[in-house]
Amino acid sequence: MREHDGRSLPAGVLVEDVLAIQLDVGHGAKGNRKTPPGQGFSWRWVDVPLRRWVNELRRSLDPSPGESPHCDQQIPERRRVALSAHIVYCQCDMDSSGAELSPPSHALTARERALEAALAAEKARASAGLMLASALSQSLTPEKIVSVMLHYVTPLLHAPVASAFLLATGADALERVERRDKEAPGVASSTFLPLSAPLPECEVVRTGKAVWIESLDDMAERFPVLCARARRTGRHAFVCLPLAVEGRAYGVISFELAGARAFPASEQAFLLGLAQQCAQALDRARLEAAEQRLRLALDAGAIGIWDLDLSAGQVEADARCRAVMGLPAAGEVDRDGFFGQVHSDDAERVLAAVRRALEPASGGALLEELRVDEGQPEPRWVALRGQVTFDAEGAPTRLVGGAADITERIRAEQERARRLSKLGHDLRNPLSPMLTALQLMRMRAPDVLVKERTILERQVAHLSCLVDELLDVSRTTLGKVERPRKPCETAVVAGPPQVAAPERRRILLVDDNRDAAEMLAEGLRVFGYEVTVAHDGPSSLSIANEAAPDLALLDIGLPGMDGYELARRLQDIPGLSEVLLVALTGYGQKGARARSTEAGFRAHLVKPVELSRMVTLLETLGLPPASPPQP
Repeated sequence: MREHDGRSLPAGVLVEDVLAIQLDVGHGAKGNRKTPPGQGFSWRWVDVPLRRWVNELRRSLDPSPGESPHCDQQIPERRRVALSAHIVYCQCDMDSSGAELSPPSHALTARERALEAALAAEKARASAGLMLASALSQSLTPEKIVSVMLHYVTPLLHAPVASAFLLATGADALERVERRDKEAPGVASSTFLPLSAPLPECEVVRTGKAVWIESLDDMAERFPVLCARARRTGRHAFVCLPLAVEGRAYGVISFELAGARAFPASEQAFLLGLAQQCAQALDRARLEAAEQRLRLALDAGAIGIWDLDLSAGQVEADARCRAVMGLPAAGEVDRDGFFGQVHSDDAERVLAAVRRALEPASGGALLEELRVDEGQPEPRWVALRGQVTFDAEGAPTRLVGGAADITERIRAEQERARRLSKLGHDLRNPLSPMLTALQLMRMRAPDVLVKERTILERQVAHLSCLVDELLDVSRTTLGKVERPRKPCETAVVAGPPQVAAPERRRILLVDDNRDAAEMLAEGLRVFGYEVTVAHDGPSSLSIANEAAPDLALLDIGLPGMDGYELARRLQDIPGLSEVLLVALTGYGQKGARARSTEAGFRAHLVKPVELSRMVTLLETLGLPPASPPQP
């Protein structure tokens, strides 16, 4: 037996026969032979081609007095290491006689056993870290992520109790989603901790820093509320790790350990690193969940995404956006190509809205409804929404938004508007003859039933206002609010005042509501007008050929041939090209009035119309009454 540094080597064992030794290995600089053993090194098993280094190893085993047992000479440059001659284990194939050899039972010193234990712990940590990283690389729920963390870390700390907490959604509290207790494995895990509670888990969330409790005295000083339980269970050490990324807290992992226990800086750094991996996995899970919700929302709303780089002038658009905007399925799209898809009637308005959004004072929001597919029989309607981002100087950099096909919605709204317009027309029709009849009663018998007549006139006016409010609510719902107007507002849409010959008092009145037509005709006759009545388009054309009216009062909502078509045909009759046209209708929307202007109407009256206002308008158009009304 040969002795070295308290070690015994079996007799007959040659250094050349050693297959592996445990060495203090360090990657020092060339010629660095004074690095103290155990500083800057890691302990591990190293397979060494000892036959090549036999001379250096012999010298390290038998150093001269006072010589440091290091050697790094005659070792290839690419494998230069510093060797510390603390041999803790030798494996030998056989002795010189061929018999197998084993190290003696007293081969390991206390220091060597501690080093072996440290090496085993380091290997366990490295293995747990690798397996945890592999597990967290998958797509997991937050509950599964913290469960994986407990699974790999709890055995490393030999913790009898481990818990995982997640920040409760919409609550100022922590929710314990899992608890591992060796003594009570069946205990329910769910519980809530208010963040204001004097507990280490809550302090970690409040401060963002880990809590390390190494003894009962440490616990009594920092968290006395836990001391009674710690004395009862014997768990005096406590670790609480934050799960947070860039200040965003996700939860806490805590471990209760038996007895008192120190936490070296290297172990703290290792555990904090694992907690950071877990927190990053939670952050990814949050982003994945948010992206999934966004994708579901986009799919549900059939919304395509577009991104305009304002500096490059290029637009990135996904497949749905390209389809909605009528863009090519592939290829680059620039700014002009993107907005060039907008219908020409909407282009100026949309581009003006984009320019406003690019101004920092506007907030950068874009919201427009427009048409695309110009030239198609039915253009497609698109809702274009976007938000501008600005740099530190306030200059716009990007415009990102969504595009959704709203054609069906627009068509439904248009149909709804049409029906409500028709309803308003139908509701106003009976009001018109009622109001005219009351006015005739007042002219013919001003002193008879005054109170009753006044009440009826007031209620007719009230009903007319209710119809207007109903239609205004409809227009508000459709986003087409118009200015307030009186129920019987007169809209003169074209033409200067007329100066007419006395004989110009012939009027053609066309209304499919017989009561309304007859009452208004009788009222106008009281003022000396010659009134001919018709109830539809074809019969009114025949009457017009014979009567040659100076003015035609036309209801717009006639059956079959509407008032706009009737107006065009009346003007085509020889001698009637200059006939004055006045719309008398229940349709009071802006679109209806615009169409009246296009059709050549001089005025657009909304039923019911007071008789006196009607006469005033006729006088303005050059048809004064022949005489004041006679009772």
